[in-house]
Amino acid sequence: MYIITEEQTMWLTALLEEAVGRANTDEKKGKLLSLKEEVAHAFSFIPSINTTEQDVKDAKEILESLRRITETYTENPDLEAVDDYEYIKREMIGQLEYLSTIREKIVDDANFMKDYLRKELYSTLALEYTDPTDGSKGVSQAKADRLVEVDPRYLTVKKQYGRIQEVASMVKTRYEHYTRTLQAVIQSCSSARKFKSIQH
Repeated sequence: MYIITEEQTMWLTALLEEAVGRANTDEKKGKLLSLKEEVAHAFSFIPSINTTEQDVKDAKEILESLRRITETYTENPDLEAVDDYEYIKREMIGQLEYLSTIREKIVDDANFMKDYLRKELYSTLALEYTDPTDGSKGVSQAKADRLVEVDPRYLTVKKQYGRIQEVASMVKTRYEHYTRTLQAVIQSCSSARKFKSIQH
């Protein structure tokens, strides 16, 4: 999973500018300038999102932690283990609260990318094909639709959307699963307290 961020785009552009300054032949300088323009043009179609690689890494670590905590819960059949259940409950609540903030960011970005890809970018690129600004004759809407589907700019953003959507779906599904598990843990705490009070 790799998400291109606005900062990375800026760094790549800066590195290309530096390389142009160091180029010792006109041919190298020309190729680097051309590459810089192509990169700037290609990345201008990738929208800026808030999700970072660190967010994705943190989400995966939290989910792994929740998996281990849940394992501890399912392996603990002792009806009197109130303290154990309370500990599991506290740990899950803390992890789920942190995951909730990351989940919102990732899901919001996935929804934003979906809208951008299907509405804004698609329309912009289709218009380039049906009504070119260079004075050449445009193509039909049906042909423009086919051309957009294979346009490298559209495919780049589509790939980015696929990556963020995959993470968003995984985090959302597992968050819901662990939220339901937390409800079971809370019920176990309550049952354990009742069982303990009956026994004593």
